[in-house]
Amino acid sequence: MYLPYRVSSNMDLLSNSAGELLGALLAVSITSWTWFVFHITRWRNGLFHHGKEMDFGMALLALWMFGQINPSLPMLGHVFISEVARQPFVTPLPSPFDWWESIAITLNLSMLGALLMTLLRAPRNVVTALLVVLSVVALVKFVAAAVLLKSWALLLWINGEAVLGLLLGVLPMVAVLWLPRGAVIGFGAAVALGYFAIVNFVVDGNTPSAAMSIYHWHYGHLLNYNGLAQTITLVFPLLLLFHLWRIRE
Repeated sequence: MYLPYRVSSNMDLLSNSAGELLGALLAVSITSWTWFVFHITRWRNGLFHHGKEMDFGMALLALWMFGQINPSLPMLGHVFISEVARQPFVTPLPSPFDWWESIAITLNLSMLGALLMTLLRAPRNVVTALLVVLSVVALVKFVAAAVLLKSWALLLWINGEAVLGLLLGVLPMVAVLWLPRGAVIGFGAAVALGYFAIVNFVVDGNTPSAAMSIYHWHYGHLLNYNGLAQTITLVFPLLLLFHLWRIRE
């Protein structure tokens, strides 16, 4: 996805196979590091709940983060940035503020918070975990934008709708921290349904090809990359509902 000049060839197949072999050897060697496995397991068990349901939830968290690092999407948003290439000495017309997009971003942040609250043992760690996840996403998003996007599009993923949505999303997070576990599950289900309805039936998120004008390159795999981010946005609320249903007891 991030190598625009790469083409399918015998050398490409050799490189992929060599990478897979090195990864497998590294994985096998890590399992033999008893001290590392012990400490990482103790850290995981002390911070997160146990069980296969929690493993599924942590995989959901990783999936959410991967879908959000796409630099052609606003921070926590799902509407592809589709500004045309700017002309010298021409000021682009400002686009109208989209309140529905801010609401979708608020619900997206609320979904993330609800997911973290079901995973973490101590509710007091939710705020810290939320800040860490958002900071990692913002950092990777900035690096991806610096590598993939044109210079004038470097910070387009920080728009007014995203900032307002993030600020509004803090309010329900503070309130939910004091709710019992059953109420948290109900809150997560409600925001997931609301987010799914808005992104599918209210807000036009643009097509993956709409953002191609802001990239350095126009290779087909970037369309696949944007399409994957779009797919994750659409299916994540459904997967979150499945996760909440599994842990309801």
